[in-house]
Amino acid sequence: MVIYLLFTSFYHSLLCTRLTEFACLGFGPTTYCTADETTAFMKEIVPWLEASDMIAAYSWEPFNTGDNNKLLNADGTLNDLGKLYVSL
Repeated sequence: MVIYLLFTSFYHSLLCTRLTEFACLGFGPTTYCTADETTAFMKEIVPWLEASDMIAAYSWEPFNTGDNNKLLNADGTLNDLGKLYVSL
C-alpha cells in the first residue's frame, strides 16, 4: 500500500500542473476586470480546476492585478470574493 501511494504521488506530480498565480485580467498591462467579471471568472474557473485531473494545485493571484482580484479586506478578513473562493 505504501509503495502504491508513493508511486501514485510521484506519477501524479510528473503529469500534473501546478497553476500558480492566476486572476481575472483584461487585455493590456493596466486593464483590470470589473468586480462582476472577476466573480463570474472565479465561479467558472475554480470548479473546472477542481475537476481537472491535470491540475494538481492552484493559487489565486490577488497582488498587482487590480482591486477586484483581492481576497482580503484591509483588516485581513475575507471579502466577498475571498469567501467565494473558499466556498468553491
